[in-house]
Amino acid sequence: MTWIVAAREILDNLMSLKFLFGTVLCLVLVVISTIVSLNDYQSRLDEYNSAVAEFNEKPETGSPRIHREPEVLSIFVQGFERRFGNVVDTSWKGDIPVRAGGFMGTSEAAQFAAEFASIDFLFVVRVIISLLAIFLSYDAISGEYERGTLKLALSRPVSRASIILGKMIAGIVCLLIPLVMSFIIGVLVVQLVGGVAFTTEHWLRISFIAGVAILCAMSFYMIGLVVSSRTRQAATSLLILLLIWIAGVFLIPGITTAVVDRYRLKMLDPGSEITAINADIRKREEPLPRYEDHVANWNEAYGKYRLKWDKLMDEKASAIWNVQNTYLNRLYSQADLVRWVCRLSPSESSAYAAQAMARTDVGAYRSFMRHVRSFRDVHRDFAKKRFTNRDEYNAERDKYREAPQMPSAAFSASLRVALPDICLLCIFNVLFFMLSVLFFIRYDVH
Repeated sequence: MTWIVAAREILDNLMSLKFLFGTVLCLVLVVISTIVSLNDYQSRLDEYNSAVAEFNEKPETGSPRIHREPEVLSIFVQGFERRFGNVVDTSWKGDIPVRAGGFMGTSEAAQFAAEFASIDFLFVVRVIISLLAIFLSYDAISGEYERGTLKLALSRPVSRASIILGKMIAGIVCLLIPLVMSFIIGVLVVQLVGGVAFTTEHWLRISFIAGVAILCAMSFYMIGLVVSSRTRQAATSLLILLLIWIAGVFLIPGITTAVVDRYRLKMLDPGSEITAINADIRKREEPLPRYEDHVANWNEAYGKYRLKWDKLMDEKASAIWNVQNTYLNRLYSQADLVRWVCRLSPSESSAYAAQAMARTDVGAYRSFMRHVRSFRDVHRDFAKKRFTNRDEYNAERDKYREAPQMPSAAFSASLRVALPDICLLCIFNVLFFMLSVLFFIRYDVH
């Protein structure tokens, strides 16, 4: 009986105008957004390769500029790839880098692509597919009650749990059609039009992104079953579900972020403390020895001056970093709080999981900045040898004649980040299915 219910539901959905419209809209948006995102990625990749080639041609061993290579899977999941900088100026003389202040791809055409690239495959899943799931499930129970077919179905020797299971299977099948078609078309566009070749790890990450998209669509469909099992009018069910959809997709992340941003404005800015540190360091600086006053031993005097100056600059950078690091940790803790609150919505949980697998999440940016700071410390120790051990300095210069490469997160590391959200989506689906069965068992068809 479960399969009979599922077959009937599948046929009804496939013949409906809402399914046709939703599928066509998904396909059109995925094709357009993939082409735009592909051009945006290729533009950023070209600029990255040009920057690396320019560095290798004219090495900046004094203050190397570090570029972050764009992630190829940002074509499907833009994430935070465009929200943070991807160029960092490092100098052993300067302070420890706190954020990436530059951007690759700042031309007018690139900016337009960046704006449109946010409508990626993940956007289609979170907004269009989730809305399609709502429209497919809002009248699954209440609609049959209004038409009088529910009483007829329950007059047969079939359990109510089997009916809910059949409707769930039908919903999954119907949602898989636009999801799989959109994803396959998107991948084909990237490979055939863009000529992008995916590695085995990329395919594995793509598979997980597709799985997350399916879990997200199932969650919204199961929410529809829960609400439909509690109402007796399809119109009421649709209204409630639309409110839930708006809250889950837009209001929860928007309001939570706005509240935290408002609180962030009241936080103590580290600017005054940094100003005080700079003022204190300036008072302790010694004047540069003049060549005219030390003709005989000027080099020795200058060497002693450099040792004291380097020590003072290290002390300054360390003091400023301690202040900035405290401020950054507070900002990070607030961002993590936003993420945990937003996980109340399956839409946001799927976004976090997909971004982690595509390496376009906040954690990827933080990891990039950690590697930049680590490189800066190593480079600082190397640069000091210019005045303390010239031979060793010249021997190590070749290591800094190529553009520094920042490592990306391994698949296992990305999976560890995404796993809590994937598990949460699975819990959502199981919980909503159990609630729909419980409510439908108590549903009065008379």
